[in-house]
Order: sequence, then C-alpha cells, then structure tokens
Amino acid sequence: MIYGAQIVALILVLFVAIEFFQYRRLRILSTKLFEEYIIFSIINIILEITCIYGVYHADIFSMKMNRFLHQLYIFTMMLLSFYIYVYIDIKCKVTKNYNAIQFSLRAIPLVLGSVFSFAIFLVYPFIIAKRIKNEEELLEKELKGYKEYKKKVKYRLIPFVW
Repeated sequence: MIYGAQIVALILVLFVAIEFFQYRRLRILSTKLFEEYIIFSIINIILEITCIYGVYHADIFSMKMNRFLHQLYIFTMMLLSFYIYVYIDIKCKVTKNYNAIQFSLRAIPLVLGSVFSFAIFLVYPFIIAKRIKNEEELLEKELKGYKEYKKKVKYRLIPFVW
C-alpha cells in the first residue's frame, strides 16, 4: 500500500486536532500558531497523498496540475518548518530560556533529516564574517569618510569582541 504512512500520519494528526480543538484555549500567539500548524499539517498530508496519487495516475492529472500540486506540497512543507521555528522562539522567549532556543534552532535541520543544512548552519557564521570583511573593504574604497568612521567605531558586530 503506497499510502500507508500518509494515512497513519493523517489519522494521528486528526486525533491530535480533535483533542486540541475539543477544549477552550487561551487566545495567545503560541496557541494560535499551534492551531494553524495542525491545520497546515492536515493540508500537507492531504497534498502528499494527492501528489502520490497524481504520480501513479498520470492519465488523470496533467503535468501542469501535477507540478502545481508538488509545488503546493513543497510550500506547505516550508511553511510547517517556519512554524516550528517561530513556535520554539515564542515558547523560549516566554520562559526566558535562550540557550534552549539556540540548541533547538541548531538541531531542527537534523530533526528534519537534513544533515546538509545542518552543515551549512555550522559554516554560516564564517560566511557572514567573510562577507562583513568584503563589504568593509568595498566601503573603504567607495565611500568617503568610511576610514575615519572605522577608526572611531572599532567593533563591527559584537561589542568589545569583534
């Protein structure tokens, strides 16, 4: 059965949705985000089932329709990833636990199964540092008075460090 995992996921998400929407909740941002996350999860799973069906039944779906469904599916996947980041951010700000958010945001690419994006995330600070140096060289060449400004302001990004 090619739809087995998707049907199980849909049943689980529907069960969570029924349990969640059964009770009244406080109307705060994190609750609203979680409600939207559940709704988008259901839409995403239905789109995934539709995409699989479209691939195996190409005589029913045109290529344009199939491409549109796949793009919509990918968009909902990206939207769900964004919701995870925002939800974790809000929850950690409420508890004032910024170490947890730093750990969570660095671990999400691994949780989502992307070792490649995790590697990029580890290299990203070095890429930004190189970009800052290149921009400063360009500003020194092109912008009058930037050398004097640079002498006054010693730190580029992190006060008293760099």
